[in-house]
Amino acid sequence: MSQINNSTTAAVSAAAGVSDARGGSPDLAMGKLDLACKSKAEAQQYIGQIETAQAKKQDCATALRSARSLRRGVRGRATQSEYARAVAACKHARAGTGSVPVWLLKFCKSHGINVETPTTVSDESRDTWSDALDMLEKMQVLNAVCDEAGIDMPVSADKDANRQEWERVMVDLQNRIDSIGAEIHAKMRQIQNCIGEYDSYTQ
Repeated sequence: MSQINNSTTAAVSAAAGVSDARGGSPDLAMGKLDLACKSKAEAQQYIGQIETAQAKKQDCATALRSARSLRRGVRGRATQSEYARAVAACKHARAGTGSVPVWLLKFCKSHGINVETPTTVSDESRDTWSDALDMLEKMQVLNAVCDEAGIDMPVSADKDANRQEWERVMVDLQNRIDSIGAEIHAKMRQIQNCIGEYDSYTQ
């Protein structure tokens, strides 16, 4: 990639000197400079696109790991704000202070998360709330990626149907990862083409 990051102006100025020595035109050198700059800018665009795609691929991989650990009958449909609220309340419950809000107990039950139901949080209940928090945080990550990718989260209360829905989510996520990987490889080939063009204009 260093070819792209070298000084285009200096390289083409040298080419202009050779061109003048051979009786060439300074306009030709300036034309090459313009083309080299365009190739450099195009390569830098592709680099930025690859960085964005790699981040999305990593997010999908994290979501896929979450899906694999959540497929035991957990229903994952909720909005991000609902998850954020549930996660915050679950952290409070896990800390062992105050009382457990009724809405949090209902939220966990409706999403297939087994938790104790004390009026106040006791030391004995902290482990179960730690498990619940882990599941909620995984759901939050998974839900965000699936929303962006247009993948429907499981909603079925039936265990067999729910399991099938989770399998579909995992297949969809893997397909998304493969698609992003193919996109990254295509962009890398385009960068190589830009480097080749850059080199031809600056030699």
